[in-house]
Amino acid sequence: MGIRMDGIGMAWILDNENGFIWHNGGTGHYNSYLGFCRETGTAVAVLSNLSPNDRIPATVLGIKKLQELNR
Repeated sequence: MGIRMDGIGMAWILDNENGFIWHNGGTGHYNSYLGFCRETGTAVAVLSNLSPNDRIPATVLGIKKLQELNR
C-alpha cells in the first residue's frame, strides 16, 4: 500500500523514504489523515465520515494523493 512508518516524533509518523510526516486517527464512523512533505511544503488533509473499515481508509487516500503531488 506504500504506507511507511520509519519512526515517530512528537506523535507524528515519519516516512523517511518519501520525506513525509503524517498522522491519522479515527473513532466510531469517522477517520482522518493529515500529511505533508518537508521538502516541497505540500500538505494533504482527508476527513471522512466512514469508519476506517468501510471502503478505502482516509490514510490510504491521503498517502496516495501526497505521492501523486510530489512526483
